[in-house]
Amino acid sequence: MLVCGCILGCSQRCGLGCRDEKPSPQPSDILLVGAAPVPDLDSTLPTPDAFARDALWSRAIESDDVIDLASLADREGAAGLLDAVESGGRVGLTALAALPMADDAPVAYRRLAQLALLTDGRARLRVLEAIHGIAAVSTRYGEPVDEGGREACAAALLRIARDLGNPASHRSVAISSLRQPALGSMVDASLVPTDLDSQVDVNPVSE
Repeated sequence: MLVCGCILGCSQRCGLGCRDEKPSPQPSDILLVGAAPVPDLDSTLPTPDAFARDALWSRAIESDDVIDLASLADREGAAGLLDAVESGGRVGLTALAALPMADDAPVAYRRLAQLALLTDGRARLRVLEAIHGIAAVSTRYGEPVDEGGREACAAALLRIARDLGNPASHRSVAISSLRQPALGSMVDASLVPTDLDSQVDVNPVSE
């Protein structure tokens, strides 16, 4: 009887054959599979000796000057800056600020998308600002080398933008990034929220 009841219940819910009713995972969920641990982007953390002894890193960390950041991006490239982000602290924050200036910056989309989904507060805002900076100028450098990274990043941004529980400052940066051609072409424009348009720079940055 119990077996028949289970079969009948299953048939009523699923039709003649039971199927897995779990929804298909979103691209932003798939992106988090196997994601590395999130670095601590607390600016009060001490700077590791290797970075403190490096004249360029030390100068960029202390000054946050655009020339020093550009020099850092030129020397380290996106890969080196992403490695530095994982160090956390002021090193990580400086690396995030320099990333948009790297010639191969679009290869960072995938990891930055993971960090955008896994961080919160000021750390997430700095990650979102880095993504926006890359999207605003990435047309100068052509297509990202990281296959699928741009699509995954756009999906992550769309999730953040559409979640009304997120701070308006986070949502507005995500929306602004999705209005840039580099990422906007990856999503259905009708899904991008418009409730914060008064706070969003809807025009792509042209340089």
